[in-house]
Amino acid sequence: MLSTAGSKCIQAPATAGYGLAPGAELPEDARLVFNPSYYGLPPVDGRWRYYIVGREIYRVDSDSLLIIERANEGNRSLW
Repeated sequence: MLSTAGSKCIQAPATAGYGLAPGAELPEDARLVFNPSYYGLPPVDGRWRYYIVGREIYRVDSDSLLIIERANEGNRSLW
């Protein structure tokens, strides 16, 4: 944070999507990934789907909408 005399500083909110842990509920602003290969992800092969939240991609249980894991952990260059 950088400030000078007489100026006001504001704190930017944390980016949505970061830090969602396995077992957390999928946020309402999540977007379903329709083409996983575009993001370098393997195809869906079970009762789960990929969702984008903020700048992260998560593997999510399709029945409960609970996060299973972060799918782009090993590939930070997607964005």
